[in-house]
Amino acid sequence: MANLWSRTVSFVLLTITLIGGYFAWQSGQERAALLSQIARIEKRIGSFPIVDPTLVHVRAIDTQQPLEFAWRIYLPAHFKMTNAQTFDPSGTNYYHYSGSEPSEFIARVILREHNGSMECYTSFNFSSGVSSTQNPLHLIAIREQWEHLHIEQLGKPELAKFQPNEEMPLLRISLPSELFESLKLKHKDSKSQSMTEDLLQIRFVKRAP
Repeated sequence: MANLWSRTVSFVLLTITLIGGYFAWQSGQERAALLSQIARIEKRIGSFPIVDPTLVHVRAIDTQQPLEFAWRIYLPAHFKMTNAQTFDPSGTNYYHYSGSEPSEFIARVILREHNGSMECYTSFNFSSGVSSTQNPLHLIAIREQWEHLHIEQLGKPELAKFQPNEEMPLLRISLPSELFESLKLKHKDSKSQSMTEDLLQIRFVKRAP
C-alpha cells in the first residue's frame, strides 16, 4: 500500500512538473513572439525613449510614401500649445490643445489631389482636418516637382526634444528659389503672384494666455 501511495505521489508530481514546464515553455514562446513583434514595429517606426517626461518628444516615422508624413509624439502633462497649419497664402488654420495628463500618439499629414484641388489632411490626437488649395503652383510643384522640393521634418533622422513653451516647426515643404521664380514666370495669375516659396508649414506655436 505504501509503495502504491509513493508511486501515485510521484506520478502526480511528475504530471504537475510536466504541466508547469509546458506552460513555462508556452509563456516563453508568447514572450518571444511579442518581443519579435515589438522589434519589427520599432524597426519600422523607431524606438521612442522618453528621456525627460517634462519635455515634448517627436520622432518622425518613415511612411515609405512620398506624400505622407507621420510622427510619434509625446506631450508632457499640462501641455498647452497651438498647432498652426499654413497651406494656402489666404490664411492659417489653428488647432488648440490642452491636456492635464501626459499623452502619446501618432500624428499624420497626407497630401492628396481631389477634384482639381490639392488637399492637406492632418490628424493629431486632439484634432483632425482638411484644408485645400487650387493654386496652380501648389498643384504643379507637388504633382510634377516633388523630388526637387525642400522638405524639413521634425524628428528626422533623430529624436527631437524641446521645452513645452518653445515654438517648433513640425513640417515645412518649400520650393527652391530658382524653381519658385521659374514657376511664377510661367503662371502669372493673381493666385500665383501672391504665393511665397513655402508650400506647407505645420508648427507648434505658443498658445495665447
